[in-house]
Amino acid sequence: MFFLLGFILFAQALSNGFNSLGRGLEQGLKAEQSAGTAANDAAAAVGPQFGSLSPSVLNMRLPKYQWVDGATNVPYSAKRPIVGVTANGTHIETAVQNIDGFCSFGLTITSSTDPLTTEDHVLGLGRYYRLVGPGTYYQSVYDAPQCAADQAPAAGWISWPQSVP
Repeated sequence: MFFLLGFILFAQALSNGFNSLGRGLEQGLKAEQSAGTAANDAAAAVGPQFGSLSPSVLNMRLPKYQWVDGATNVPYSAKRPIVGVTANGTHIETAVQNIDGFCSFGLTITSSTDPLTTEDHVLGLGRYYRLVGPGTYYQSVYDAPQCAADQAPAAGWISWPQSVP
């Protein structure tokens, strides 16, 4: 009887541990994707006319974030995420630190003629990359020298949104 009760309690603890691990992985993935989410939100808020994209306009339209200029090195904020934003032609780049020390970069491309989708970019060692087309992308960099939207990496983008399996 004690063995059965012990086994049941062990199985419940193990199940709770796996559930906690799953929630932790999901929260970590959401933090990694946070700049992708912000880039997507910014593009939706201003539409295809990026001329109206500015931190002040975004602060009025999307107050769940604190928007700052893309050259700003954004600090970690435990409250409202601080998001650096910059627009170049038909794409928006963002940077946010939802976890201290991890900079999440986001990229939303709105046109299939954007240079990021039409030109090959050198990665080194003779390898090239090209983004697949319009959409939103993200990546996280641990201990980045600067967490600023205008310092977003040139390669390594992952399609957004990703989900935990």
